Amino acid sequence: EQAYIGGCSTFCAAPTGIKADKSGNILVLAQDETCGFVVVKYAQNGGTHWISCFDEKTTYGGTGAINRSMAMTIDNFGNVCATGGNNPSNHGEVYATAKFNSIGSLMWSKIYPDSINYGNYLAYDITVDKFGFIYITGQGNAVPNDVDLISIKYDLNGNQVWKTRYLSNESEVGVKIAVNNKNGDVYCLGQQF
Repeated sequence: EQAYIGGCSTFCAAPTGIKADKSGNILVLAQDETCGFVVVKYAQNGGTHWISCFDEKTTYGGTGAINRSMAMTIDNFGNVCATGGNNPSNHGEVYATAKFNSIGSLMWSKIYPDSINYGNYLAYDITVDKFGFIYITGQGNAVPNDVDLISIKYDLNGNQVWKTRYLSNESEVGVKIAVNNKNGDVYCLGQQF
């Protein structure tokens, strides 16, 4: 039995994901009021290997910023990738994605979009392919009442490879994403309303 309380004087870490790596270690993703995304790596016996934070508020600004960790995945090299949302400088919410190496060091972080007037964006899911490329999906709207499903592919170093936006006369939200490692096809599961 293990507990992570977080950086607050009272309980403030909300778990949002759990995965096991190839060695049987358990990785837990949480959102913490004081440091944003938190990844905790536990050994099989319950001991803590490391705890790492990605503070989007410090990285991208905004004293009243919202930090939301929504999903994580582990690549074939043991790196942990997490995604969710952030409200930098109170300009609207953006996708926030971070990659940690197998010893818990932050390798890179990205937000989308990266312009001044963000709109409302939130990434819901993340996956990786056999090469370590990262795929995220979620929702975004730069125009009020027009929510679109948006998916993004990043390379191993966090460079955007492509972005696709599903446009229709309705609103869409991407909630799950998967990649076929045999042919590279990417599939998004979403909701239209």
